[in-house]
Amino acid sequence: MSLRCALLIFLVTVELCAQRKGAGLTYVPMDSWVYPALERLAVRGLVTLQGLTLRPWSRHECASQVREARRQLQEAVGLEVPERTSLEAMVGELEREFPPDVDSGAVLVFESMYGRNGWLAGPYLNDSYHFGTTWQNDSGRPFGRGYNAVFGFRMRAEAGRFFAAIRGEHQKAPGRVAHPLALRQFMARLDDWPTLPSTEIAPANDWKTLEAYAGMRIKNLAISVGRQELFWGPTADAPFSFSTNAAPTGNVKISLREPIRLGGWFRYFGAIRGEFVVGKLLGHQYTERPYYNGQKISLQLTENFEIGATRWAIFLGAGHPVTFENLWRHIASIRSGSAVGIRYARDPGDRKTGFDFRYRLPVMGRRVQLYSDSYADDDVNPLAAPRRAAISPGLYFESLPGMRRMDLRLEANSTTPVGLDVGPQYTYYNNQYRSGNAHLGRILGSPVGRNGRQLQVRTAYWASPRERWEFGYRHLKISNRMLPAGGTQTAATIRYTRPVGENWHASVFFQAERFWIPVLGGPQRNFSGWFQMQWEPRMTIQPWRK
Repeated sequence: MSLRCALLIFLVTVELCAQRKGAGLTYVPMDSWVYPALERLAVRGLVTLQGLTLRPWSRHECASQVREARRQLQEAVGLEVPERTSLEAMVGELEREFPPDVDSGAVLVFESMYGRNGWLAGPYLNDSYHFGTTWQNDSGRPFGRGYNAVFGFRMRAEAGRFFAAIRGEHQKAPGRVAHPLALRQFMARLDDWPTLPSTEIAPANDWKTLEAYAGMRIKNLAISVGRQELFWGPTADAPFSFSTNAAPTGNVKISLREPIRLGGWFRYFGAIRGEFVVGKLLGHQYTERPYYNGQKISLQLTENFEIGATRWAIFLGAGHPVTFENLWRHIASIRSGSAVGIRYARDPGDRKTGFDFRYRLPVMGRRVQLYSDSYADDDVNPLAAPRRAAISPGLYFESLPGMRRMDLRLEANSTTPVGLDVGPQYTYYNNQYRSGNAHLGRILGSPVGRNGRQLQVRTAYWASPRERWEFGYRHLKISNRMLPAGGTQTAATIRYTRPVGENWHASVFFQAERFWIPVLGGPQRNFSGWFQMQWEPRMTIQPWRK
């Protein structure tokens, strides 16, 4: 979608918004500071209805969480003065982000403008489907060796049942030479497709639409169409199904605006959230032009325990005609099928399932959260065949003993099934859709890749609600069933963010990486980083009132 086309759609939606009451239905970008802040408040016990496994959240959802946090904080007893002061500051800053009148008045808001300048020195990885990626979870932005830059803006419009948002960027990144023939032949064997021609990656230097969507509310449903993010899972970096590792896809999304509760025996399901999405994947070689559809349901059984189930699939595309029979087979079939050739017209699609949960442990004042994501190919649920599933457990400590401003996160991500390591043609791969779970060359889910195991540690020091030091370390091992002699990737990161003045915020990021992928050569190292300034005027360009 070109930026001009996205702007036209956005402005048409703005016209529909006139003279109506706003509803806070646009979604908060996944790189916003509010997600770690709200999660920290939830683990602290100030937010009991959060829906962590189904993001991004709308502004309406975030505002509801902030109101609950304020109410819980006012009712809390026994808090020490420093702790209460810190929590008051966090909730107060979130109230400025989502003011109490978020639902009043139709608004067109210029939210932010930002610029990021960075440099990557040394050899790097940029193929998460085969070898790994140096910069992870960056919304599919291009990067290369040398100077990299991003300059962008974000606007939103909300009124009555209508809403729209747009985020455009000018992206600049170096290109790279084509892979040598021997490497392209090896990649073809990994994916079981013909050797691709020699193609250079041209430098990036153009405006791109990162997000652009418009929608409307019908009762408790929010229906949106366009390019928009999906983040389905409780992990911090990369859920197995949809994450920010790849660029947002173009899709139609139907979400529950607020959780529902059923009566009778169904009351034990607690607060129920759900989302349905149909979209298109780009950049696939085999099979070309596929679509995907997904359904996710989240059940918050208690204020401390939440579970989620996912079912999604890649279907249609070249050689897979749109017929009622094929659609019914895709929905109703419970077998993998016996595909003949890469374009077997009767194939029901590449179906995947997921199960995730989060639970506040009854230790350390319930300030520790245990969570896990899991993923299975062609099984009705990962729990049905756990030895064939990918799994990603984690622990989050809201604070450490004697260090109330310091949190800690531990995660172990594995796309190598516990009892089944059959090589590259399993997780994130399908014999009909051999470009796999990817969009524009990036894996939609975990950047751990198709057959790897990763351990990562991350700790953050919260000097204030928006001033934070974050230190991270990750260690990734690629199976020798995936690549000859396997592979290793380690990275240490430092990130610092802080306000600068009234509406300005600065971020600095540094990373030192070492990787050894024998098929690419001996051990190699790189150093990278960037500096970003963001202006958040939240400028109401044209307020409409009744």
